Amino acid sequence: LDVQALVDEAAQAAEGELRAAGLALETDVPTGLVVRGDRRQLARVVANLLGNAAKYAAAGGRVRVEARAAGASVVLAVRDWGPGIPPAERHKVWRPFYRIGDERTRERPGSGLGLALVRHLAEAHGGRAACEIPADGPGLRVTLTLPGG
Repeated sequence: LDVQALVDEAAQAAEGELRAAGLALETDVPTGLVVRGDRRQLARVVANLLGNAAKYAAAGGRVRVEARAAGASVVLAVRDWGPGIPPAERHKVWRPFYRIGDERTRERPGSGLGLALVRHLAEAHGGRAACEIPADGPGLRVTLTLPGG
């Protein structure tokens, strides 16, 4: 699969959410980068990450999708400049139905399935998913490492 086309498809799927949240989308995906996998499922994964960014990033901000080759793999990352995930919660967000915070104080709707689905589909494709707080500021960076084509 062409990664640039995959990101374009996911961006189209999440366009309404990003626009409603007042977020600009930036992409840095080199041409010619390819991964092995199911186009529909991987586009869903990236669209899910863009939807999460739309929920949590600050209005008027931006979301960035970037990809690069890493040996025989491709690393695809979605970065937002929202509040991030507290360190003690990072390992828990991959669990189905897990949501950060107290149910009574949550402002954003959701089921807690998004990141669990992201990890499941990444692993089903022979890859992995991880999240980190970027060194250069607030927010969250979720990376997918997938087998290259």
